[in-house]
Amino acid sequence: MDENPQDDTEQILSDLLRGAMRALAARAMAELRLADALDVPGTAQEVAERIDVDPSTLQRLLLALASLRLVTVQDGVFTLTPAGQRLRSDVPGSDWGGIMMMASPWTLATWSGLPESVRTGQPAFERVHGQSFWDYLRSNDEAGRIFDAAMARGSRDRDPTALLHAELATYDARTIVDVGGGTGRLLSQAVAALPGVRGVLADQEATIAQAPKVFADHGVADRCEAVVCDFFEAVPSGDVFLLSNILHDWDDQRCRTILDRVREAAVDGARLVVIETVLPDETNGVSPESAPLHLLDLTMLLNFGARERTLAEYAGLLEAAGFDDVRQVGDTGRSLVVARAGAAG
Repeated sequence: MDENPQDDTEQILSDLLRGAMRALAARAMAELRLADALDVPGTAQEVAERIDVDPSTLQRLLLALASLRLVTVQDGVFTLTPAGQRLRSDVPGSDWGGIMMMASPWTLATWSGLPESVRTGQPAFERVHGQSFWDYLRSNDEAGRIFDAAMARGSRDRDPTALLHAELATYDARTIVDVGGGTGRLLSQAVAALPGVRGVLADQEATIAQAPKVFADHGVADRCEAVVCDFFEAVPSGDVFLLSNILHDWDDQRCRTILDRVREAAVDGARLVVIETVLPDETNGVSPESAPLHLLDLTMLLNFGARERTLAEYAGLLEAAGFDDVRQVGDTGRSLVVARAGAAG
């Protein structure tokens, strides 16, 4: 009975002490496109010739990667494991972008600012890099490409489409307004699944420029339109509103402003669907399985001064803006928070 806590302690501390090294070794694998080169197993010499690196040092990296279970070695021949296959950049479901971003120098530098962000409640990214997160990506082509690759993987991993379509099918919807909906992919899919429903994409001018092609590709160009919108100022009217990955980018005050604008555009009884990561309520104990969610919450703090929220925290924001009947659809993590516009006045 007494040995398990000690065993757990040693494992916890070992993982922490070497965690950054493990991630950076995997990032080296990704940066060198080593998993791509190992689509055919080979010796260190053979693989070194494929990617033009020094064979002896590649052998050392490959052995380290074998200890991390990303490759196996038998008679000097290295082969990708299933986990290693996920670091190929050319396969569906690739984690190449994720490891390249999360272990990048600019991400690690941002995380070094966590103590100061905890002291002040302010984001670290601009303090560390001298510009906002989005300006950094716009000015750094490589970082932008890596971010896009990482987000594509994340979207597939936490795709809310099935949940959303099932929820929307229960509404008597006429007009769906996707507030901050990007290029319109989510809106197009929803409208395509709901005959007779009209869609309005509301976002910045540069973003919605791509929307006509997305509408056409989904066969909904005759039922969708794109409208230039600043969701802090006003949003188009409708009877169903979508906010997908919007609120977690902002602090409570600015979230309230966005929700106020939505409520002003909503008729009484209109529906609001918020698509976000929902944190579990763990005030009486935290599960190790929720670590990715809490680390994501800290990422939002560091990059934007924003946060992920529990259902109770979302309910507080929504109710303050005039919404009621707040409930969660889906499990803790990536899910829907749905609400109804209450009676005005």
